[in-house]
Amino acid sequence: MSWPTPQEYNEAIQNPAICFSDPDLRKGIVELTPIGIPKAMTGAFASVYRVSTENGDWAVRCFLNHRSEQKERYEKISRYVLMDNLEYTVEFHYLEEGIRLKNKWYPILKMNWLNGPTFETYLLKNYQNRDKVKNLKEEFARLAKGLDDAGMAHGDLQHGNMIVLPEDKLRLIDYDAIFVPDLLGKLSLEVGHPNYQHPLRSENNYDTTADNFSCWLIYNSLAMVEIDPKLIDQFSGGDECILFRQKDFLAPESSPLFNTLLNHKSDD
Repeated sequence: MSWPTPQEYNEAIQNPAICFSDPDLRKGIVELTPIGIPKAMTGAFASVYRVSTENGDWAVRCFLNHRSEQKERYEKISRYVLMDNLEYTVEFHYLEEGIRLKNKWYPILKMNWLNGPTFETYLLKNYQNRDKVKNLKEEFARLAKGLDDAGMAHGDLQHGNMIVLPEDKLRLIDYDAIFVPDLLGKLSLEVGHPNYQHPLRSENNYDTTADNFSCWLIYNSLAMVEIDPKLIDQFSGGDECILFRQKDFLAPESSPLFNTLLNHKSDD
């Protein structure tokens, strides 16, 4: 079965009452661009739309291709997320017959829409404020512990998959790579953003330890920025990373960042 293109989703979603199967979404209003077409955030695997309904705002994720065991995985992840009561995740539902295009049904994810900047946007705005960075670091530590206590791993912890809510509270989005106990023994569908993952990570690294490297990296990167905010400017931090990039992990001995950190003059 061929998969719809972003343009085909754009055309279909202009008529929620016709294209959606979910009764709530059918009555919704799709966010539009200034020129009046559906506003989409399109990545490698999906196009995401904001749909406002009487029950709240939703992120509707429309897939651009079919992925292995997709239905089974999302149903297990959704069931676990809804049951675990973890404050850092949000309600979402996998709808196998979610959106209709050209007389065919395609699956969608329906997830609570979060109003707030991404981790990256928030950090670039506040990196010179040490108290803000410290609060963000400590909140991230609580998030990491919460995932670990729940027996879960996000699988792709990075700047674009965390939203900062008021009072610096973090929430996770993009659950494609999440590990939950019911998926033990499976392979990961993706291996995460390369600037946040160990270079040797593979699809086989899919269990409660999948976030270990990312957690270490994010927490310590924030600690470094807290001590010396100028590191962001010096190493173009915030550009698809906090400070470190994959090239730093692959060749630490020749990395200007590692050299600077190892010889940093700091009393902290």
